[in-house]
Amino acid sequence: MVTLNAVSGAIAGAMGAAITTPLEALKVKLQVQKGRKYRAIVGSLALIFREEGVRGLYRGLAPTLIALPPNWAIYFCTYEAFRGYLVESDRAKGAGEGKRMEGGYSEMTVNALSATVAGLVTCVSTNPLWVVKTRLQAQGRFESSHRIYTKEYKSTLGALLRIAREEGYRGLYSGLSPSIFGVANVAIMLPLYEELKGLAARRLGKGKNELQAGELAASSALAKAVASSITYPHEVVRSRMQISGRCTALLSTCGEVYREGGLRAFYRGCATNLTRTMPTAAVTFTSFEIISRNLDFWFSK
Repeated sequence: MVTLNAVSGAIAGAMGAAITTPLEALKVKLQVQKGRKYRAIVGSLALIFREEGVRGLYRGLAPTLIALPPNWAIYFCTYEAFRGYLVESDRAKGAGEGKRMEGGYSEMTVNALSATVAGLVTCVSTNPLWVVKTRLQAQGRFESSHRIYTKEYKSTLGALLRIAREEGYRGLYSGLSPSIFGVANVAIMLPLYEELKGLAARRLGKGKNELQAGELAASSALAKAVASSITYPHEVVRSRMQISGRCTALLSTCGEVYREGGLRAFYRGCATNLTRTMPTAAVTFTSFEIISRNLDFWFSK
């Protein structure tokens, strides 16, 4: 079952991100830009296309496609494995769906703990690839006062090797501290997603495993919108740290963002992010559920 979750997660992750790279590239530019060059979503995408062509819209696609399959494979695998462990342990036995478990844990608590552990394992495992992705997307013809590099990166592997050579592990793990704080995103989303699935199942008089694609998509998109809106500021700080190579300067980076535009600066690119993450989450989680069900059906024969 763990292997099936890993395969399902890998496929679902790749499907979820393949069509949203332009919005991700714009979000990063909004987060690290100096001034107000990029504003509205459509106009900003058109501006990137005019200045940098199609390549500018798809900067960072290669590391994204490289990182997402292992990212989601590790995430879903860890989530399901840890959740299964909690449910099967002595202090989490004998409860029905939505009820309090024997050791005092509710189902929502189990989901939140599982999501947190899975998020921590995933962000530590894949951070170097996300650093490369952010730096590739931040390249281009726009002003940014947060770069420590002068020569542009040409490829994913070249960027990884160059960062390791020039900056060491601190460069590869720049932005890790806000990423760890960002685990709150999945700690909010996964339990909320499970609750929304349960609500939909009860209203429709069916089990969670019987929900159709549209119901799963709506539950995951809504859960992602809530979680992303609450935790978005960590993404702005993380992008700044990944661009500048900072590994531990969390508070000073927060102060820098605040001085640039107050609290509003922490939400630069938030609308773009929601436009990207809601359909991505819908595709990713719906794909995971459907693929997982089918693989389980075929391999359990």
